[in-house]
Amino acid sequence: MEQLTVSSGSYGVIHYDFEPDNVFYDEETDKFSVIDFDDAIRCWYALDVVRAIDALDDVIKESDYKEAERCFIQGYRSVTSFTEEQMQTLPLMRRLVHLQEYSTLLYVMSEPVAEKPDWMNELTDKLKFKLRQLEKSMSGVLSD
Repeated sequence: MEQLTVSSGSYGVIHYDFEPDNVFYDEETDKFSVIDFDDAIRCWYALDVVRAIDALDDVIKESDYKEAERCFIQGYRSVTSFTEEQMQTLPLMRRLVHLQEYSTLLYVMSEPVAEKPDWMNELTDKLKFKLRQLEKSMSGVLSD
């Protein structure tokens, strides 16, 4: 990552929680607005793009996903430059997101719980499954 370009066109303040539930559309003005900037950080813009694209997976049918991704990138490029070089970093940014998710889950799950309610056992199993998925995603070849 230290070899990636850090310039005003590729690096700066990003939303970092750019998900559909944080974007609103006003039909009267035909404009979108974004809320919830409490997770904003300074990083590569490509990281924000990959987080937004990955969030589409929750709201878009699989058959429409590639078209939604293309439209998002086109819209992103309509308000700022997003170069082909930055596009090439998306797999790396996705791995960074997975690493952050993985380390956060490990940290949360390391907290000892004196008395676990029944529902927590099911949640723990789901989180362990997510950890295994993230491990696989990070250990693979850097590609999508």
